[in-house]
Amino acid sequence: MMMTDEWFNEYTYEVVIDKKYLNKRLLKYLDMEPVALAPWDPMGALAR
Repeated sequence: MMMTDEWFNEYTYEVVIDKKYLNKRLLKYLDMEPVALAPWDPMGALAR
């Protein structure tokens, strides 16, 4: 199955990927403190 960038833009806002598939540049973000979003803002529009 193949999904294009346009498909993701239309039908998704979040993707879950196993850490073993991430490169070193992306793995460093897992060590950062997460930003807590308000419950009424699940898409992050009010995030810093």
